[in-house]
Amino acid sequence: MDHFVLHSEYKPTGDQPKAIEYLSNGIKEGKKFQTLLGVTGSGKTEVFLEIAKSIVTRNSNAQILLLVPEIALSSSFTSFLAPLSRFLGISPLSVTIKSP
Repeated sequence: MDHFVLHSEYKPTGDQPKAIEYLSNGIKEGKKFQTLLGVTGSGKTEVFLEIAKSIVTRNSNAQILLLVPEIALSSSFTSFLAPLSRFLGISPLSVTIKSP
């Protein structure tokens, strides 16, 4: 399998690099549960995606489940995963459940 290269204009800013490093170290140390807190729009999803990208880049057999509760993020989330999905030969599953 070829190497994965993601081309993105996004670069982590503010506290994001520190959060990415901290959470990534926790994963390497085997921590099963970690929590990232932040207000709406603070960039938590980007932190999760950066960590997921680094995990899959290191281990193409890794399995990652990312739940995106905000409907507004669903399409941007799916398009962010498109290059990764092509590299792995899979399709991201996107399900939207609307309340009655």
